[in-house]
Parts: sequence; C-alpha cells; structure tokens
Amino acid sequence: MENKKCILVIMDGWGLGVVEQSDVIQHAHVPFVSSLYTQYPHSTLVTCGEPVGLPEGQMGNSEVGHMNLGAGRIVYQDLAKINLAIKENTLKDQKAIKEAFAFAIENNKTPNCFRLKPSHYIGRRVMALHHEPQTPKGDIRAAFIIDRPIVLVGMMGVGKTSIGKRLAARLGTDFVDADDEIEKAAGLSIAEIFEKYGEDYFRDGERRVIARLIEESPKVIATGGGAFVNDFTRALILERATSIWLDADIQILADRVSRRSNRPLLKGKDPVTVLTELGKIRNPLYAAANFHIRSDTSPHARTVENILKALAA
Repeated sequence: MENKKCILVIMDGWGLGVVEQSDVIQHAHVPFVSSLYTQYPHSTLVTCGEPVGLPEGQMGNSEVGHMNLGAGRIVYQDLAKINLAIKENTLKDQKAIKEAFAFAIENNKTPNCFRLKPSHYIGRRVMALHHEPQTPKGDIRAAFIIDRPIVLVGMMGVGKTSIGKRLAARLGTDFVDADDEIEKAAGLSIAEIFEKYGEDYFRDGERRVIARLIEESPKVIATGGGAFVNDFTRALILERATSIWLDADIQILADRVSRRSNRPLLKGKDPVTVLTELGKIRNPLYAAANFHIRSDTSPHARTVENILKALAA
C-alpha cells in the first residue's frame, strides 16, 4: 500500500449552521473550500456542550476546542466535572469532599454546601456560597450546581429580563426569556399574537413554551407577567423549579413600562390604573413563589445580590 501524507486541516471559526437561511457561510461564495468538500474526505465536529467537556447547551470556544482536539478525547471542564460526578454518583468519593466532611465532623462544624433549607434548593443537591478573596468583603459569589431551573415571576416592568441576565451571569448558567421563545416559536411578536389571535391563544402558547423550558437543562428563566397566573404553569413552576417573585411599587413599574410601546395589555390605557388592577389579581398568586424580592430604583445588581443572599439564608 502506497504511503501518502495526510493533512488534518482544522478550520477554526468556520462554523456550519443548522439553519441554512441564517448561516452566512452557507450563503457565501467560497469556491476553494467548496471544492475541498467535493474532492476530499471531510467531517464536522460538535464544538459546544458535553462533546467538548462543557455543561449541556453551553457555547464552546477556541480554548476547549483546541484542548479536546489536542488530547484526542473529551477534556471535562470544572463545572462539567462536578455535574458528571453528580450524575454518576461519584461526588461523594472525591478527595476534597471527603476531607471537607472529615474536617467538619472533627471540628463540629457545618459544611457550607448544606446551608440551604431543603424547600429552597436551587439544585436538589448542592448550593455553596463563599467569599472570594479577590472580591470586596460581603460580595457573594456562587459556586454551585443547579439541577432545576430558577424562574423569575412578577409584574411587567419589574426587571425580570435585566435581573435574570445578571443573575445567570453570577451563577454561571444560561438565561432565557420566555417571551422571546414564544415569539420565535410563533414567528410573530407578542403584540401581533395578541392582535391576531387574542390573549387566550397567547396564554396557551406561553404555557407550552414554559413547560418546555423547564424540562430542558437548568437555567434562569424570565417569564411574562401573566405566566404565573395560569394554574397549570404555576403548579409546574412550583413543583419543578425555584421560583422568585420580583416586586416593585406601582409607580416604578408604570415609569418603566411607559418607556416601551409593545405592551398589549397597556395599549391605549393608563399604566398606573392597569397595573394597579392587575396587581390586585396577580400579587396573591405571585406570593406562592419560593422567594419574594423587592426591586426599587437602585441598580439591578443590588437586586441580584439580594436574591443570592435570600437563597443562602
């Protein structure tokens, strides 16, 4: 058999999208690369999530891509190692865990990872909070494993999306806005769904989308103001997620929603009046959430700190 040299060409950054219409590379004129596909053997690699040692659904990067290619195997990153250890029930066998418990028993102390009350678990197994030396005293950072979603509920304008993004970043997990997912699924804006099909149709789609998001990998989910009012959705969130009610004064909410014109329930109406009436109906239902966090005119970062402190109490 004739010996031939083989060149492995790794095209860093050359992604192949699964949706042709939105993939710029598939629309580009690239005759040379196209000729390689027709003349030589080729394959594709999955460069995100578990195949490159990251948590499920997490976007990849050059570092993990090069590391896995160079090693010729999956090189699990720190968070993925913890998730895998929990999945395979080997966390208890880790040397650091054993030493921590031995120290706690010997010195009559309580390990940090069990400070949460069972009914307030973010993850059903571990949530540890600690002070990082490089951060100012009192700045809480989360070192955690979550195996259930964190769902933010509350009135429109309370800041669920903005706060949710910041909370997810602090927790090192993904964020998703349920309203955005509804619009993607319907191919219409929420205002267009309301106008074309009515609120009942929207609420049914909202219920199904939130149920799907909760069944996916754990993340921080921001919901629409009326989502928690639906009996089915509320029961599902209370059973399978950690729910946080974000609350604010009516005037603060009115000031915020007045900056945007895409709120179907406010179209042509006085925000204060509408929000006051909605609050009378919704607030008693929001009160069923696991946590109640007030939001005011201070930066959202402070609200995130309050959420983390409540979760650790």
